Amino acid sequence: MKKILSSIVLVLFYVISSAQFSLDLEFVPTNTSVLNTCANTDIKMRAVITNSGIFDSSKALFTWYFGDDSQQSELGLEQVTYSYAKSGGYYVLLKVVDEFGTIRFARKKIQIGMKPKFLETSVNTDKPICKSDRVILSAKINSANWEYKFNNQIIFTTPYQIADNYPQYARSITFYSFTENTTINDINDLEKIFIKAEHSASSNLQIKLKCPNNTEIILKDFGVSDSKLGIPILDPTVGIGTAYEYAWTTNPTFGTLNAEAASKTTLPEGNYTSEQNLTNLLGCPLNGEWILSITDNKSTNNGYLFAWGLNFNPLLQEPDWAFSNTFNKNTVSWSGEGIGLPTNLSEGNSFTSTVFATPSDYGATLYTFAVNNDFGCVCDTSMNVIVAQPNFSFEPEGGEAPIEITFTNSTDWAKTFEWLFGYDNGFSSDENPVFTYKAERDTSYKILLTTYSESGCKDTISQKIFITVPNSDIDLPNVFTPNGDGNNDVWHIKPKAQNKELQDVLSEIDCRIFNRDGRLVCRFKTPEEAQKGWDGTTHNNGNGFVSDGIYFYTIKTKGKDGKELSEEFQRGFIHVFK
Repeated sequence: MKKILSSIVLVLFYVISSAQFSLDLEFVPTNTSVLNTCANTDIKMRAVITNSGIFDSSKALFTWYFGDDSQQSELGLEQVTYSYAKSGGYYVLLKVVDEFGTIRFARKKIQIGMKPKFLETSVNTDKPICKSDRVILSAKINSANWEYKFNNQIIFTTPYQIADNYPQYARSITFYSFTENTTINDINDLEKIFIKAEHSASSNLQIKLKCPNNTEIILKDFGVSDSKLGIPILDPTVGIGTAYEYAWTTNPTFGTLNAEAASKTTLPEGNYTSEQNLTNLLGCPLNGEWILSITDNKSTNNGYLFAWGLNFNPLLQEPDWAFSNTFNKNTVSWSGEGIGLPTNLSEGNSFTSTVFATPSDYGATLYTFAVNNDFGCVCDTSMNVIVAQPNFSFEPEGGEAPIEITFTNSTDWAKTFEWLFGYDNGFSSDENPVFTYKAERDTSYKILLTTYSESGCKDTISQKIFITVPNSDIDLPNVFTPNGDGNNDVWHIKPKAQNKELQDVLSEIDCRIFNRDGRLVCRFKTPEEAQKGWDGTTHNNGNGFVSDGIYFYTIKTKGKDGKELSEEFQRGFIHVFK
């Protein structure tokens, strides 16, 4: 008898103790029903527990659901600090389970200030500019809106494999948006529980659902008769089959999945009877974590889960939650090199801000536009302005004179051009000029390009080109036959450098040809004259050829490569045969 009384006392103690606490949630230090704050800002929240019985916080499990798929759970976790990286609205749900198993819930809303979309924030050019040119930066800001989107299901991007060699599937959907502390009082408010799946043997599967107060029911138990769910592919290496939707409702079309499997090869899509009565879920809170678990007990068959979810009576949801942020043009700021004063013009619920900027350094200059929303959050965006030095290329990049060089401008912003080629006062105003170097010696020449933008901004760049001159060595033939047969009719002084003429290799020449009596019969005073050669007539007059015999020459040259030949060292003779 004493033992019975002791048990009764313990039960009464349990009932009295566990039923005597209530739960609320508040923000610290300033509590409000809806907290307006900014992204990446620490938010302090704490549980407020009122009790007239026995409540030991250190033995109570506190689970905080933050509304962004994150949660923290720990014994005695009465206070947390959390921050959100993204703008928008979030429900915070707190679940407390005391040492006697009593469960209480509390909930608050947090609104993280929205940013404008910055779609019309831009620079007036998308090309590099001249150093010290001015650009116009602009931003158009509209109010930003957010609304809560209710989600009652999980859809897998890649279907989740259900097989005995995989972990038991268990995943939750957390609801926040039902009226606070609403429970299932009418089982018809639970319109359906559904899965989308394929599996090769239904008897292998057990499917359970647990509601936020830990009440759990079996929707489908392990069976005896095998039937297919959907259209499975037996070999998982081949691919994934086709899912059917199976639902459990209070108004089913079919019996339990196990009962129907006894007479069907494939279980059709539709509404089925739960293995355990759905009325077991009466009293379950709607807000909180609903967990679906699926266990496969055999390795010979498998399948895939594509999605699952729950449908509740939509009238149980709170009115739509939405909020907007506006932006104060008086809080606008621009930062970056050479920024002027902004002009801010209102246009209804939006405004436009423009500012002039003059970057002065080559490369990317970062400009930042910032504005505050009505929550006091700073919203900013950045853009780069590229300042480019003039530039050009040339082809070929050097070589032997005379050489034609093609210059190519690659300065996007340049509109007019001044080229100085560093040789013979060479100048051009073309964008892509061509210039010929006729160097007298091996020399490095400085090419200077001065460019002007459309606004008149001026900038310069220089590069060097190395031009060489060919070897000035020459060949002096000692025989020629001026008989008009077209073969060796002219005595030519020939450069040893290939594909060159005398004027290409010599800057000066004085060549004199004498007969045996010492009388001058021909003379070349320039490389161009010498290039034409001696045709065998006196002074190249074309009238009357000189007599056959031996003729003597003296030659003095000055090569473009710096070599010089004097006549005292360069003498020779020529045999004339006709």
